[in-house]
Amino acid sequence: MTRRELWASCASAAAVLPPPAFSAAHPLAALSAALSTAHAMTLLAVVLAMAEAACGAFEDPWPDARTAGLAALGRPGGTWIAAADDSVRWSAELSAWELFGLPEVRGWRALLSRAGRVGIAVELSAFGSPVYQERVLGLGVSRRVERGSLVDLRVRALGLSARGVEDEWSAVVDAGVSATLLERLSAHCRFLNVGGASIRGSPVASHCVLGASMAIDRLVLVTSALLETGFEPGATLGVEFDVTRVLTLRAGTGTRPGLFAAGIGVSVPARPLGARKLVVDAACQWHPELGVSSFATISLFQ
Repeated sequence: MTRRELWASCASAAAVLPPPAFSAAHPLAALSAALSTAHAMTLLAVVLAMAEAACGAFEDPWPDARTAGLAALGRPGGTWIAAADDSVRWSAELSAWELFGLPEVRGWRALLSRAGRVGIAVELSAFGSPVYQERVLGLGVSRRVERGSLVDLRVRALGLSARGVEDEWSAVVDAGVSATLLERLSAHCRFLNVGGASIRGSPVASHCVLGASMAIDRLVLVTSALLETGFEPGATLGVEFDVTRVLTLRAGTGTRPGLFAAGIGVSVPARPLGARKLVVDAACQWHPELGVSSFATISLFQ
């Protein structure tokens, strides 16, 4: 089960359940009073179920705003370590989300990589709310088969914590392969949790993500698909258009869950900050039952 599907299931159940009853002294009483019944039940169900038993819902961190604006399953490009050159690259990003009306969800990600015939990358990331957090420390190694084609392997320490529950950690192994054809078409395949890692006996999400993109002048078409045992395949289609060197517009749609997305990005040079460019992205996704989710990301790239 994906994390979004768990949220959707909880939200659907919350619509028909009575309000939770807490005594005035209960630590969740203020939270319950502040939120609507559906939101309170969604949050409580997710926190309790995720922290104790629903670790199968965990996957990659919630998307940055660019990925969200394309409705893509995973970051466009797919591979963890760039195959374009042999230079050292770093990136840092800070994101904020309002997921189905639940605010105060924040996340950050830092990546340092050295590409080449044999490349290496280190990733630190975290996301969550005041009551629930996920943290990742990852180490990746890549092997360039030929220019534009690459295979990589990543080992990540996945940490989960929730208010009132002890931190839990698990070692997760991911693998990926990518190829670039005719300098315009690229494709990738990622396998998450190939070793079948679990937390407290519940499996971490294990699935395969396929993706492809094609550049046509200032237009980029992005498509992705998710394959997971026991569930129907999910697919997305997105488009990104560079209006100018500074402004980019995005739109996308997807299934599982069915949603529509739109986004905008602004990119400017950032030499005074020691980076190649500064990018500010914003996006929103609309689900016919759960409503609107919004995303914002500020990124620095070198």
